[in-house]
Amino acid sequence: YLCFTMKKIAILLALLCFAPILKSQNWSDDFGMIDSLHIGGDVANVKDLFNDDDNMLYIGGPFSYANLELVSQIIKWDGYNYYKLNSGINHAGTVNTITKFNSNIVVGGTFPNASGAANTYYLAQWTGTHWQSVGGGGINGEVMDLVVHNDTLYIGGNFNEIGSSVYDMIAAYSGSNWINI
Repeated sequence: YLCFTMKKIAILLALLCFAPILKSQNWSDDFGMIDSLHIGGDVANVKDLFNDDDNMLYIGGPFSYANLELVSQIIKWDGYNYYKLNSGINHAGTVNTITKFNSNIVVGGTFPNASGAANTYYLAQWTGTHWQSVGGGGINGEVMDLVVHNDTLYIGGNFNEIGSSVYDMIAAYSGSNWINI
């Protein structure tokens, strides 16, 4: 019994001696230059976050402003500063999901367009300089999720057409062709 107690005391002393150098996770509310995401003063929320190789965090959801700047549904943040993506996503909708496919950031949601670009309703991709359609055609309903698997972009949501082709709430894009699943 005495040996067992001595072991406990030795372990406790070792922990107390090394406690100052042990690190634990600390939560921070420091988001660099982002003080608030909001809709003209009302609180907004974030629907999705996408970590792009630990270099950039994309933040999307039903918010119009970062601090006092109009950003319209999406920003990117480098850990210090945030950046808007042209004029963002049309404020009449929201970004639900964000991923990266073929070096572009792809967003899906309930929006009528991305910065006014043609055929970007409900689904759009950011090339790094401008918004454009994915695969040339718009989708006729909400995109709820995006995932990349085996170099193919999978899209799930409440839609039944892409361009003029019929799909049933799920589709895939190879980078050159739409695939009916």
